[in-house]
Amino acid sequence: MNAGKPVHEPSGLSGLDERRRTWVTEAWEHVSGERLRELIVGLVGTASPTGDERPVAELIAGNLASVGLRAACQPIDARQANAWARLEGDGTGPDLMLYAPNDTLTVGDESEDVPWIGPKLREDMRPVATVYDDLVTGLGASNPKGHAACVMMAAEAIALAGIPLTGDLVAAFGAGGMPTNARPSSDRLNTGQGVGCSFLLEQGVYTDYAVIAKPGWTVSWDEVGLVWFEVTVHGTHTYVGSRHRLPYDNAISRAADVVRHLEQWFANYAKRHTGGTVAPQGIVSSVRGGWPR
Repeated sequence: MNAGKPVHEPSGLSGLDERRRTWVTEAWEHVSGERLRELIVGLVGTASPTGDERPVAELIAGNLASVGLRAACQPIDARQANAWARLEGDGTGPDLMLYAPNDTLTVGDESEDVPWIGPKLREDMRPVATVYDDLVTGLGASNPKGHAACVMMAAEAIALAGIPLTGDLVAAFGAGGMPTNARPSSDRLNTGQGVGCSFLLEQGVYTDYAVIAKPGWTVSWDEVGLVWFEVTVHGTHTYVGSRHRLPYDNAISRAADVVRHLEQWFANYAKRHTGGTVAPQGIVSSVRGGWPR
């Protein structure tokens, strides 16, 4: 994440009246590369693989409470937690949530990540922040912790500027944001797939509108959603020495045909359903089967 470049006069203020232009300018005076770097270094240096986000949730809540927001760490269980903070308005306008997930898909430990992520862990695959001038590297520095740092910085700047709000501003950081099943060490099966966001809503932390901070170069107003399918390919058990004498229907060979056809279908599906700001994609993510013995 680039965090050290000087902050300039905000642009894109056309359409705002003079009062609102003043508020935006006052908030920007509390945004600095140094503070943003401090936030992202703290987030990256606090490991938060899916299912173990409580330490980073406590860090986020503490940071936001220190600048005057009503902040809380919201435990889901002993290891997993959300963080949220509220800056209250006067109640005459709608509430807005700035949201970012706070977990990383990989762990930063060879015992879990290798060989799936590659032959070895690079510097940017470990939960240790390294600063190169205005560049911060480390596990999650770009996604999702870079986005979480920006949400924290925005909420902090608005709070310090004392901008009068009509509706509440809520900064929320959800655990289990990664589209993944539970890790082997987890005590619960449902630690990913947006479980933290669901828990926030179930416990009453919701708003009229929300802006979700995720990768991209524009504001997206739609979302493709996620779905998983498990496909079972059947065959007939056989023995290599008697292949020429027994019924032969190799499920592994047939599964390869299914994968090949699916890969072709995914590309066509994306073309047919691209629209707005989304282009839905598909992959074959894993194969399990056979009898090595």
